[in-house]
Amino acid sequence: MSKIAGQTRGGALREVLTGPDGELFTSPAGIGWTANESLTVAGTAIPLTPDTYATYSAALISVGTAAIRFWLNGVAPTATAGHPLEVGDTLMLENHQEIVGFRGIRRDGVSAVLEVSYGRANG
Repeated sequence: MSKIAGQTRGGALREVLTGPDGELFTSPAGIGWTANESLTVAGTAIPLTPDTYATYSAALISVGTAAIRFWLNGVAPTATAGHPLEVGDTLMLENHQEIVGFRGIRRDGVSAVLEVSYGRANG
């Protein structure tokens, strides 16, 4: 993963990250990524793993295998209600509340695999 530093219009320092397949996404600047997990998302909405994310303030989620739907407020999405993420999409969660509130479910009949990286501010 390569990084380019920059600022948003609001002045917040961000990094533009390039993934292994050339995809671009932004990350809060100064995040040290130190934990990972793979989660299978099937027909029942699931959270991220509390024992894994307990002390982290950022998460990067990549969707593989099949599309999902998600909410960030702790409410369980359904196959027809929630924000959609397609295969290859990434989602950046920028604070602990978003990580705790994440719930995902597969959108169609095929289970999805989420690759999740967790980080916290360096310093």
